[in-house]
Amino acid sequence: MIEHHESLRQEYVARINRVTDYIRMHPSGDLRLHTLAKAASFSPYHFHRIFHGMTGETLNTFIRRTRAETAAMKLINNPKMTITSIALHCGFSSSAAFAREFKTFFGMSASQFRNGGPQSFSKIREAASKIDQRFARMGKTPPLPCPILRMQSKL
Repeated sequence: MIEHHESLRQEYVARINRVTDYIRMHPSGDLRLHTLAKAASFSPYHFHRIFHGMTGETLNTFIRRTRAETAAMKLINNPKMTITSIALHCGFSSSAAFAREFKTFFGMSASQFRNGGPQSFSKIREAASKIDQRFARMGKTPPLPCPILRMQSKL
């Protein structure tokens, strides 16, 4: 019975990982609940519950955070790319929607982030720390740090 339970758990982890990888690779793709639930072979209701239970975030929060992190990486790695182009490439419907979301997540505008250099990373660390604290309260291991933090550790 325990082996069956562990096998089922591993299968669920693989399905959720498949979806999170898809979201990270296609931030401007079709990320509707029904589409992602189908990719994970779950009903939408069950998928949403499983996703939240395994990641500690709702699907929408995960998508929003991933898009903001992807945009932050592009702001640093593509200095000649316009902020509007980055916003649209990362799946935001408009530059205004991107500006609101970026400021909500990082506490500064995208242009401030781009011009802030290393100081910008402190805002990202603060956001990651909040995620880590939430997981600690739940008694769970936090997810991998956001890609921008991994990139910064290599600088």
